[in-house]
Amino acid sequence: MKKFLIGLLSFLLLVSPALALNISVSVDKNKVFMGDEITLTGKITFDNGTSSAFDYRAAVVAPKRIVVCDSNKTKTASDGTFSLKCKLPTAQEAASLGIPASDSRAVIPYVAGVAVKDPATNATVKKHARAILAVNQDKFSTELNGVSKSLDEFMTHAQNFVPECDQVAEKAARYNVTDVETQCLEIQQKVKDLITDAASLSEQAQQLESNISSSGIESFREALKTLRDDLKDLRNEIKDIKETIKSIKWEARKEVRKSQEELRNEIEEKRTEIKQQRMEIRDLRNRTRGVQSE
Repeated sequence: MKKFLIGLLSFLLLVSPALALNISVSVDKNKVFMGDEITLTGKITFDNGTSSAFDYRAAVVAPKRIVVCDSNKTKTASDGTFSLKCKLPTAQEAASLGIPASDSRAVIPYVAGVAVKDPATNATVKKHARAILAVNQDKFSTELNGVSKSLDEFMTHAQNFVPECDQVAEKAARYNVTDVETQCLEIQQKVKDLITDAASLSEQAQQLESNISSSGIESFREALKTLRDDLKDLRNEIKDIKETIKSIKWEARKEVRKSQEELRNEIEEKRTEIKQQRMEIRDLRNRTRGVQSE
């Protein structure tokens, strides 16, 4: 009977399916400057949740499969966890390692991952983390400085436009051309909003020069895209109002007799109303963007 039970147990072990490996691996940063340090961490278990000390090898690899950091063959902790700290090469170090075009690249992509020996099959199982982008800080700073300069130039030109719009709105109010008055004040408020956005972006660019991060870059890129889209819309609106003003026969219109103070009060009331509407639109857009990012 004893021999029968042992034989049955041996048979069941042979026909039972081997447990597959469950491998998780990640890096603490996906966007860094060249020369920064990243940490690769992970855990290996069987798919039923049990853990063990596994044979593994972790590495960070550059283009052309050039290994920049390597744990060599070793074992995980008894719970299956492992980690690897890696200082990514500077542009000069990358060139000496033979990474192609290291001196001219603005960004070098790296792949971090782990190879694990499956104890049941002796096969090697590989798993990679998200790609790491190492940015050349000098080139990145040059690009950001260019963006900041363009934003500063825009703000200078935009600030000159604001008083011009006051004059147009006042003339339109005097001749009771309310659509032009409203349109001009709306454009003026949009310009003021864009000046505020541009100043905020210029400040973000300065912060990114010293502290690059995935969230910071994505936020900056999204805000810059929004600003460009808004500028495109603004150009079209300015073109429309210029054509409208040009088509008006001012000499044929009767001037409304109002004092300068009455005209200014009327314009200020309309400006306040437009500003409130713009704030509501911007709040709605920010909430929508927040929901989409979630």
